[in-house]
Amino acid sequence: MRHRLLMLCGILAPAVYVATVILGGILRLDYSQKAQAVSELIEAGAPNKWLLNPLFAIYNLLTGAFGLGLFMTVRASRQTERRLVGSLGALALVFEAVLGFVTLFFPQDPRGAAPTFTGATHIVLAGLSSLATAVTILLMGLWFRKAPACVGTVPTRS
Repeated sequence: MRHRLLMLCGILAPAVYVATVILGGILRLDYSQKAQAVSELIEAGAPNKWLLNPLFAIYNLLTGAFGLGLFMTVRASRQTERRLVGSLGALALVFEAVLGFVTLFFPQDPRGAAPTFTGATHIVLAGLSSLATAVTILLMGLWFRKAPACVGTVPTRS
C-alpha cells in the first residue's frame, strides 16, 4: 500500500505544478507564460508569493515522495544488473525535490533589481535542480530500458 501511495505522488506532482503555474499566471495579470520564468511568479516581492510558495512546496514534497517510491521499487526489483543505475536515478529525483523545496527560501531577484545573495543562490539552486532532473531522466531511462516487463507492477509483501 505504501508503494502505491508513493507512486501516486508521481501522478499528482506534475498536476500540482501545472495547476500552480496556471493559477499564478491567472492571478498575476502582468505575467507572461511565454516570456517569463516560472521563478518570477514567486520572486522577491511577488504579489501572490504567499499562495504559490505552499503550492510549489507541495509539488516538491510529492516529487520527493515519488522519488522514494521509485527507489523502493528499484530496490525491490529482481533485476540486479542495473539496480545501482535505477537507485541513483531515484535518489537524483529526491535530491531535485530537496533543491526545489530549498529554492523557495531563496527567491529570485525581480528583473532590473540589484543582484542579491538570495537571488544568486536561487539561480544556483535552480540550475542544480535542472541538472538533477536531467540526470534522473537519463538514469531512470537506462534502468527502465533493461527492466523486466513487470516493472509497472507494485511489489507486494508476503
